[in-house]
Amino acid sequence: MGRMVDVDELVSARLIAYRLGWKSVQSVHYYWRTDPKFPAPVFSLTNDTGGLRLWCWPDVEAWADAKGSWPVRPGSGAGGTGSAVPADR
Repeated sequence: MGRMVDVDELVSARLIAYRLGWKSVQSVHYYWRTDPKFPAPVFSLTNDTGGLRLWCWPDVEAWADAKGSWPVRPGSGAGGTGSAVPADR
């Protein structure tokens, strides 16, 4: 049996990009392919190049906290450095 997650915690690449304040969904795919610490999707319905992947938001949030990848924390009103985030990826 696979990992059990709350369906309310599932997020797409588009929602991850939105929540982290990234300009492009491609940022998610960039980090997923290049950063070994970026969480693996908990669900994948894909072929080799496209399809649907879903991540568990608490996993992504923990990664962002550890990396310092929050340009602005949701609900906090405080700005971060955002220096670890590529602007156009």
